[in-house]
Amino acid sequence: MKIFATLCAVLLGTCAALSAHSSMDMVKFHSSNAFAVAGAELPAGDITIQMLESTRGNIVPLVRSDSGPQAIVLANRLNGEAPHGSDKTQVTFQRRGTVIGLDQIWLSNRDGFQVLHAGVE
Repeated sequence: MKIFATLCAVLLGTCAALSAHSSMDMVKFHSSNAFAVAGAELPAGDITIQMLESTRGNIVPLVRSDSGPQAIVLANRLNGEAPHGSDKTQVTFQRRGTVIGLDQIWLSNRDGFQVLHAGVE
């Protein structure tokens, strides 16, 4: 009986840890251009951004292309309103030289995230 109780406790702890990594919000959009994010180039097409919550409460965006490539993004939380003053979900890009990069993610609940960029990106 102790083994069964221990097994149940381990399974409950595992489920709690996995739920801490579950998605909070998801953004889906179609990009007409390829773009760079976190050292990866995602092709033009359907893109999904899934906001994951870590065990420490940090938000980590996971950017995926329907054609395969994906990247986990480091981002800082932004306070205030989206650049265009809208309550709608927005994704903004910024050109750096010849590279188009993911710049900001704004959710409809007014949570914003500034993507941190690597040197060449």
